[in-house]
Amino acid sequence: MISLPEGFISTRYPGYFWHFNEKKLYSIKVTGELKPLKFSNGGWFNGVKIVPGYSVSHRGIRHKYTLDYLATLKPSKLNETIPLWNDI
Repeated sequence: MISLPEGFISTRYPGYFWHFNEKKLYSIKVTGELKPLKFSNGGWFNGVKIVPGYSVSHRGIRHKYTLDYLATLKPSKLNETIPLWNDI
């Protein structure tokens, strides 16, 4: 089991955690290291509007976490533990 530091909240898709104090999205690696993800500002590309937010992948499908969704996440516990990849 891996214990996350205080301030992290698990998101809809496993492996991604929102730090509500820093307002940053993190991805957990196999080693247990938390890596911050890059925020996409969005804009227009070939006439298509790109929504600002964090781009994540779940089961090979790309998804977008908007700041509106991430702002709705509230901490449920002070210290959250997640299983290791071998335990899943």
